[in-house]
Amino acid sequence: MNNFLNLITSLFPKRILTKVGFINKTIQRKKSEKLQNEKELLASKFEGALLGSLIGDCIGKCLEGIWSPNLCEMLDELRLAKDKYLHYLNEQEIVSLKFYSDDTALTRSICESIINKKEFNIDDTVNNFLQMYYMDSSRGYSSATMTLFKKLSYLKSKDELHNNSFIPAMELFDGEGSYGSGAAMRCSPIALYTFSKSLEEMKIICELSTRITHNHKLAVLGAWQQCFAIRLALQTSKVYCSIDFDNFFYQILNFVNDLENNYENLDEAKYENLDKYSQSLRENIFLYLEQNKSTLFEINDKSSPKKSLSYTYLLLKLFKLIKKCRRGHKINMEYLYKLISSSTSSAIQTIPLALFSFMIASDSRCCNEVNFKLNSKIAFKQYGNVERVVFYAVSFGGEAQKIASMAGAIAGAFYSADFIPKYLIDMCEASNDVRNYAKDLFDLNFSDDTCLQEDIL
Repeated sequence: MNNFLNLITSLFPKRILTKVGFINKTIQRKKSEKLQNEKELLASKFEGALLGSLIGDCIGKCLEGIWSPNLCEMLDELRLAKDKYLHYLNEQEIVSLKFYSDDTALTRSICESIINKKEFNIDDTVNNFLQMYYMDSSRGYSSATMTLFKKLSYLKSKDELHNNSFIPAMELFDGEGSYGSGAAMRCSPIALYTFSKSLEEMKIICELSTRITHNHKLAVLGAWQQCFAIRLALQTSKVYCSIDFDNFFYQILNFVNDLENNYENLDEAKYENLDKYSQSLRENIFLYLEQNKSTLFEINDKSSPKKSLSYTYLLLKLFKLIKKCRRGHKINMEYLYKLISSSTSSAIQTIPLALFSFMIASDSRCCNEVNFKLNSKIAFKQYGNVERVVFYAVSFGGEAQKIASMAGAIAGAFYSADFIPKYLIDMCEASNDVRNYAKDLFDLNFSDDTCLQEDIL
């Protein structure tokens, strides 16, 4: 080794070797700076996903249940709040709070469980759900959810919860299970927690989290779609102008289509692949599979499967509308409502619309549609990226809270918290808690001594 160094020293002058060393150090420093920038951006995206979900939920509650609403009053209120916030910023005046719903309450439960346990744990998640529900049951829980939690609470009192945690959800609606979008609304922490894990692990943990309350195929597929959309949004670079929105959409479409085509074989695949997962995840999977097997014959005999829209079909129809918008056309709302209302599932009525809202409100070619829906000729330029997505999603009314929350999660993950106006953050209940959840979930993925992998970013 010494002979080699002596040879190099004799062949190259000292000044050249010094220069080479300087260049190497410069390269290393730039790599380190790039890595740090990527880490900071990703941390902001984690925060954006949870904040976007919270903001959509809080603001969407204003127009929940109203179809084709007039947004003028709500947007005027938000403009006033924004002006008031900016005017009194130095005096720390607090703008009026908007409160979150049951879905955000359960999202918080999942965040706290994962952070405290440092993994996804069925028993702890269920216990957190029950604790959150009984602490404040006035958040807007449906009658089905209240019935479910009462059954879970009864099982807990009998010390039978561990082996029966999925069964109450399997029994809902005469054994069909709930096909609502609540599980998809609360999947953002799952997308964050599993970001550095395999796609297969994301799917399994998302499904297990969903089946605690929603056991219908459409609810599970919808939660997968939303979780994957957030994961994909987190993976985008900061150069948003170069993003291929069509490719973003088609990746989600292909993901959902594959799941729909193979749904009936997924439980069998779980059995076959049990050895691939960690001990704790294996236990959770086995817990679900055993409970599902024990109820299959008892419950599903009563109900025959009903025909319904597929997510793939609806996404393709919505993409055609997006292409029309890019050519300057406005959405035919009568056609759109007729299309989504052909399914009785609130999951399939809302989850694709969340992605649709993100696609429309993020694409400058669709500015005519956005300006029209938000009652302003300059709406597309007037509002920030995440702001615009949430407001456009709210404009659908009906299940506005759900659509806006899911669209906000995708937009927040895509653009990052840096693009969310502070007045919106501060007017939402528990925004500081949500930011802390995002930081903790990021730290679970990437500790200080962990490098971000190129295949993750």
